Amino acid sequence: MVRDEAYREAEQRIEQARREDAVELDLSNMGLTEVPEAIANLTQLQTLNLSNNQLTELSEAIALYHPQETQKIIITTP
Repeated sequence: MVRDEAYREAEQRIEQARREDAVELDLSNMGLTEVPEAIANLTQLQTLNLSNNQLTELSEAIALYHPQETQKIIITTP
């Protein structure tokens, strides 16, 4: 599957968050239609913002990434 620019940008933000052990990640307003699988590698996240994207379903990646560690997942539609 060919990934669009928004997906690639999200992957870059996820990688940066992984390197920095970030506890928050903002992927809002990116026009994402799916969440990159790499999100599952962010075990330290406490807040994940996916607001105002074009997600039609949540991928398995969301289920795989340690939700017991997460305090808040924000998902709204435009």
